[in-house]
Amino acid sequence: MGKETITFPADTGGSAYDSTNPNSAGIEFNFWLAAGSAFTSGTLATTWTGNDDPQRVAGITVNVGDSGYWQITGLQIEIGSVATDFEHRSFAQELALCERYFQIVVDGSETSNQYFATTFNYTSGDSYGTFTYRTTMRTTPSLVQTSGSNYYYFYGNLAGQGFSSFAGLSHPGRRSTGIYATGLSLNQGGAGGFTSQNSSAKVSMNAEL
Repeated sequence: MGKETITFPADTGGSAYDSTNPNSAGIEFNFWLAAGSAFTSGTLATTWTGNDDPQRVAGITVNVGDSGYWQITGLQIEIGSVATDFEHRSFAQELALCERYFQIVVDGSETSNQYFATTFNYTSGDSYGTFTYRTTMRTTPSLVQTSGSNYYYFYGNLAGQGFSSFAGLSHPGRRSTGIYATGLSLNQGGAGGFTSQNSSAKVSMNAEL
């Protein structure tokens, strides 16, 4: 087993990237272990071209079969004319890099009744909670949440009350944010906490490109 390095020129014609839709896929890397003639009957492209099924795996020779196996590790894709040494990162490093773009604040499928924000009652109907992100985010994030009957609960003053979703974020930043719920029955000036109350409840922060 050894190291394999493949260098190929960038797509200068623009066919791999749609500038009108930056969220579309620009390039994909697939490892085909077996394929039928619908994907192998074409001629292998030697330059950038549009996607064509018969060209996908032209000339394929690998077929692991039912009892075979195929192994790979240490795959690294980078920009540049010379491949650098493989970069080994810990789980904590990878997680922190990912959390610059997206963070799950609470996930009801992990365990029920998870407290995730300490709150104060701004009015008799609105409660505001605050929390700090685990990692400073790339830019000010937006709220992503699931919603449904009593997905979330406010607990305070020795009682709880459910609500379906949060009204929004309050003064969000790259390091922390407020989050609030409306339409509650509260003691103005009181305190409490927000929890998840359903296995499908989930609140996330999104700062994707």
